[in-house]
Amino acid sequence: MMIAEKEEKADPEIVALAALLHDADDHKLFHTENNANARSFLAENRVPEEKIDQICTAINSVSFSRNRC
Repeated sequence: MMIAEKEEKADPEIVALAALLHDADDHKLFHTENNANARSFLAENRVPEEKIDQICTAINSVSFSRNRC
């Protein structure tokens, strides 16, 4: 949320949901495609499709690898 506060164009709701759901479809944990778990959770909680797409884009844009450090 500190990043969202510093980025003028960041939508705090999208940042928060992306942060909370970033492991929901982690390939090391699940065999899903197209962020199926995150999308299902968000749809069940009546998040509009446009926001779901934005949240999934945020999730897919951030990754961590110990090998990169």
